[in-house]
Amino acid sequence: MRMFASDRVASIMQRLKWPDDEPIEAKMVSKAVENAQKQIEELNYERRKNVLKYDEVMNGQREAIYGERHKILEGQDLREEAVGFVEDLVAEVVESQCPPDVFPEEWDLDGLFTGLLEIYPVQVTHEQAQDAASTEEIEDVFVEDALARYEDKERAVTPEVMRELERVVLLNITDTKWREHLYEMDYLQEGIHLRALAQQDPITAYRREAYDMFQALTASIQADFVRYIYRVEFVRQDEEQARQRAPQPTGVQDNRAEVERVGGQRAASGGGGPGTANANQAVSEKVPRNAPCPCGSGRKYKKCHGASV
Repeated sequence: MRMFASDRVASIMQRLKWPDDEPIEAKMVSKAVENAQKQIEELNYERRKNVLKYDEVMNGQREAIYGERHKILEGQDLREEAVGFVEDLVAEVVESQCPPDVFPEEWDLDGLFTGLLEIYPVQVTHEQAQDAASTEEIEDVFVEDALARYEDKERAVTPEVMRELERVVLLNITDTKWREHLYEMDYLQEGIHLRALAQQDPITAYRREAYDMFQALTASIQADFVRYIYRVEFVRQDEEQARQRAPQPTGVQDNRAEVERVGGQRAASGGGGPGTANANQAVSEKVPRNAPCPCGSGRKYKKCHGASV
């Protein structure tokens, strides 16, 4: 009533000083209450419609991403899709450094090789790149080289392992990028209503920017996939476990015990950070009670030579 009742109703109620515990049966007041309720319902209906319009945009993106995830989880062959990612990314880098509207003498070949080396191990020489007379020709050279390196990696790890790597890498990248995208979409929706101040429809602006952000998301997933797939290494679990279970020589165990005694914790391989020991640090001559006995018996010091100390 405070928001939608007329000033006339408010003045009448104030002048009559109607008690709070008595019902009001006047038709004018009942009509004002009915109009106020109707306006509130219409306002809530419009708000729900706007929420559904925002959710429709996110639902479309969600279906697209989940559709790709289902393909991966079902174990489908992604080789053609992966090869397409490679071709598109290499072509994009080539066109950015060697645009078709620029003479070949003005191409930035150094920048081209720098950008492509971040993607895959390039084996094309500068002389081969300089022999290209057009953007299409140099693009074909590097795309062919990238696909050849992809096949080399596939032969090295076997096609079955390569298909599994493609699925694992693409799934991890998709999940990570999708979580980041959800945060960005929430941030966009929180402030999109301010576009009304610039005489823009917030729903239309939200749809347009959401589309652009989704296109950037898919391009980012494809680019990261190509960069990772050339560098990811496959380690068999049984070999890793066997290496961890392999017995260490007595001298190695003694040295490791000394490192633990000095650094206060096990030194990481190649570590030089705080809490790790290196070859230049001093080593205490006192043997801890629970450390292996220096005599090489394999028993703890406290139960071997340390028992007589």
